[in-house]
Amino acid sequence: MLLQNIKNEFGEPKVNWEYLYYQRSCLEENWRTGNYSVHELPGHTKGIYCIQFDEDKIISHTAFVLCLQYDDKFIISGSSYTEKVLDLRFDDRCIMSCSKVANAFTY
Repeated sequence: MLLQNIKNEFGEPKVNWEYLYYQRSCLEENWRTGNYSVHELPGHTKGIYCIQFDEDKIISHTAFVLCLQYDDKFIISGSSYTEKVLDLRFDDRCIMSCSKVANAFTY
């Protein structure tokens, strides 16, 4: 596991560096050997800058489009951003994102 239930002296979760290194090595090896598949997400015409998903939904964001896919439903929303979206997070209550120019929006 990447984050263990063990805390360091500052009370922060301890990182399992061996596991992290192993996962990164597997990812790089798969990329080098072509052991991957490409999946296109509907709704975007340009590259996706950030994506987050769980068991029920996929949320992806570009500079201008926010897409939410869940339960065979698909929602596309315009975005208020004029720059690239750098981060995207969601929980059961809201979706939050922020851009390169430090704007942050809650949906």
